[in-house]
Amino acid sequence: MNSSEKEMLTMLESMPLDKARIAIATRQFGDIGSPNHNFCSSWLAAKEADVSDAREEESLSISRRALSISESARKWAITAIVVSASTAIIVAIIQILSQKK
Repeated sequence: MNSSEKEMLTMLESMPLDKARIAIATRQFGDIGSPNHNFCSSWLAAKEADVSDAREEESLSISRRALSISESARKWAITAIVVSASTAIIVAIIQILSQKK
């Protein structure tokens, strides 16, 4: 990396991504197709890929948590059904036994 690239990199890294994107698009780092512009565009593409990867990972994390919560809720629902059915059977047995007396 040459000194010009180091300087551009320092400037780009000091900016929020949106401002860096605008600076590159408005040719503040060189005309489109120039080595400086190409360098900055490559930097921007890498940064945007990092942001996209982070968003995707967060989305996957949220999906995994939602699935876990859903599975837990399903287990509790099944447990509630089993307890409810068991209670109904016990009540029915008690009624039958009390009628026989």
